[in-house]
Amino acid sequence: MSNTRRAIIGVLASRGPVSRAELARETRLSKPTVLATVSELISEGVVREVGAGSSARGRRPALLGLGGDSRFVAGVEVAMTYARFLLVDLGGEVARSVELPVPQRLSPGEAADLVVRGIRQLLAGCRPDALIGCGVATPGMVDVDSDTVYSTGFGWSLVPLHSMLESRLGVPVTVADNAHTAGLGELWHRGRDTRKDLVYLYLGWGVGAAIVLGGDLHQGRNHTAGELGGMVIASGPDGRPLTLGELVGVGTLAEWIRRELSGGQDSPLSALPEDCDEYEAARAIWSAAQDGDHLAMEVVAHTARHLGAAVANLVNLLNPEEVVLGAALSCWGEEFAREVYERAAPLSLAVPLGSVRVVPSRAPETASALGAAALVLKDVPELLASPRR
Repeated sequence: MSNTRRAIIGVLASRGPVSRAELARETRLSKPTVLATVSELISEGVVREVGAGSSARGRRPALLGLGGDSRFVAGVEVAMTYARFLLVDLGGEVARSVELPVPQRLSPGEAADLVVRGIRQLLAGCRPDALIGCGVATPGMVDVDSDTVYSTGFGWSLVPLHSMLESRLGVPVTVADNAHTAGLGELWHRGRDTRKDLVYLYLGWGVGAAIVLGGDLHQGRNHTAGELGGMVIASGPDGRPLTLGELVGVGTLAEWIRRELSGGQDSPLSALPEDCDEYEAARAIWSAAQDGDHLAMEVVAHTARHLGAAVANLVNLLNPEEVVLGAALSCWGEEFAREVYERAAPLSLAVPLGSVRVVPSRAPETASALGAAALVLKDVPELLASPRR
């Protein structure tokens, strides 16, 4: 029975809406077996009828898809100032969301308790067994082999967050870098059936990237691929190499602005609170630049120049379909994306440049949590191989 369920759910997860007859052909199972198993999955809330297919003659067949209001996965992003929680059905649709503040100096134990609290709020009113898995996106590197998270922002080293959460939640948990999950979430948001390749630049307090090739997230041997913040992109006045994270992270930009303002420079950015989050800081910089503030305009031009160099390297190396400017700096919009493309153009090879688009994120605030859920949804056939008890 488990292999039968696994096969049927696998086809529905990979192919989208299909009829019972198509399921029998794809899985090579007998029609009575497919009918009985589908009936069981519908009664459990795992599968639902989502419309009618086409037919040359006679009755149009009912199409089946994953979903329903009975089984869910949770997608969580723990950022420096907030934690976002999404309850996602098996078809990838967001059913509910919750956001909680993150205190400064968050300890690993406090982080695990925060995730549990947010998920309990998500599941209010649901069946006790509604949650089948949880994906968690966190800033910093995640070493899956050693089950540890490194986060300079939180001051974490060798934190076994995966084990801590599985013991508290009682369901399978996947922990991943927030830039990686944001790239996967962006792909899902833009349409994973029509787009296969993109590079997502996570431009928040720090800088990271996700490389999605052939519809799959490339994570590397230790799941640390895409650490774009460590790319050496320029040299300082003393000849010291400067990384992209040191040059264009929102935290770096905010520190630069405060240094300039401490020297007496007049700017509307003097009203920017020191405890603001990355989105608030990014919006304030862009607004001031649009109003003609020289300091803000200098910050934007500096950011576009260095991002352009980084994008040129990515275009030449990976030949992606899209480069997405995500997280906080995505709020600088299409105009800024065009400026980054123009800065990248003289440094890029003509053939890959001619086929790439540089665009702002369509889901900057939810991409990481949605991508974390997507990592779990890929394992749905295995998670639901056994019937609900």
